[in-house]
Amino acid sequence: EEATAALVMLRPSPFEDQINLNAPVDIKLGTPTGIDVERVKAIENKVPTTLVINMNNPWIIDEVEPAAAAVVATYNVSGEALLDVLRGRYNPTGKLPLTIPANQEAVNNNASDVPGYAESFDYTYKNEVGDDYTFGFGLSYDKKNLK
Repeated sequence: EEATAALVMLRPSPFEDQINLNAPVDIKLGTPTGIDVERVKAIENKVPTTLVINMNNPWIIDEVEPAAAAVVATYNVSGEALLDVLRGRYNPTGKLPLTIPANQEAVNNNASDVPGYAESFDYTYKNEVGDDYTFGFGLSYDKKNLK
């Protein structure tokens, strides 16, 4: 209740339908992938939130990313290493090794042998400020410029 900021770490798990084995793996953040999207959105609406998402899959993030103050993609990093970067002890740098899909429709329309960034339609998630979450997207900062 008294927090002025939040750090929310999401560690989703892929969901495979055990009844319909031909169904695609579910990569939309939600109950099947172990993420309480409504809870995340409630936190984001209350305080500035740094959203950390473990990207062991190209998750569909269109419901949780828009209200986040910042988004950090991780790849099974330890909490200690993450905090070292977020506190400015080390300069973060990184590029996405995958493309984040815009939504479930993009996933459904994606050819199985074509990477998302090479699709002939607008496959990639883009946020409201124009960040394009395609293969190779990434930001870094120089800690000399931190205040």
